Amino acid sequence: MLYDLAGKINIPHKKTGKLIVASDTGETTELERLHANARENGVTSLSMIDKRKITRLEPNVNAHAALHSPDTGIISAHSLMNYYLIRALEKKAAIVYHTKVVRIEKETAGYRLFTVNDKSENFEFSSGCVINAAGLESDTVASLMGAKYHLHYCKGNYCALSGIKQGFVQRLIYPVPEEKGRGLGIHLTLDLNGRLKLGPDAAYIPRVEDYSVGNDIVHRFYQSAKSFLPFLKETNVHPDVAGIRPKLQGPQDDFRDFVINEDAPGFINLVGIESPGLTASPAIAEHVGKLVSQH
Repeated sequence: MLYDLAGKINIPHKKTGKLIVASDTGETTELERLHANARENGVTSLSMIDKRKITRLEPNVNAHAALHSPDTGIISAHSLMNYYLIRALEKKAAIVYHTKVVRIEKETAGYRLFTVNDKSENFEFSSGCVINAAGLESDTVASLMGAKYHLHYCKGNYCALSGIKQGFVQRLIYPVPEEKGRGLGIHLTLDLNGRLKLGPDAAYIPRVEDYSVGNDIVHRFYQSAKSFLPFLKETNVHPDVAGIRPKLQGPQDDFRDFVINEDAPGFINLVGIESPGLTASPAIAEHVGKLVSQH
């Protein structure tokens, strides 16, 4: 759906393809499990490839085996978000920034929402339905109507790569995912200008929005990636940016996926949406739209 949308309205994007690489036979077994899981979910484009095929596709990548995803791609996230913003305004949405929802009450025909902005000004309004897509605070908003979710903040740092010729690697290169789905592992990604990055990692942090990136991550990122990127030197790696995932899964928990649930009539919670939330945003919107249309 995202490819269709991007093509229709000319959002910059590119179908790059992706390799999830195994360094030994043990990791190859895990790739085979992922491949089987994909088939069970109706994904037929993936294929297992050996070292010879890997070398043919990506001569500068080292791996014992790989899971090849030809349909993986990249997109300008900012262009996509700007499109969503413009469409919302065209549809007469009123967007109120710097404002916090502090109380929600059930009414006969919907809900009454009470808010306060960063100037301590209060206002309230009614809505037949409420869609809670509050990201890092979606559990807080859900709790105002009694739904019990608990998010864990999981920081993901990125490092930029310099001194590497453009086109040296042409696909996204991922290691085998971390145990219990904590993260996808530090991987090689590229932007629409061909610039290379490593990341993100996955580190649970206190519930504070900290987006700083320190030099202390450089050596760890280099050590993590050099096995499948043998050309990499530590001097190529530089701290860049960070993001925070709103995970329902705690540090010691088994994998937990995100939640889209109508926890009360007309009150729809979208909680813990990390990857693949951006990629799946058109499908998520369609699904939530169907829930709303039932009221």
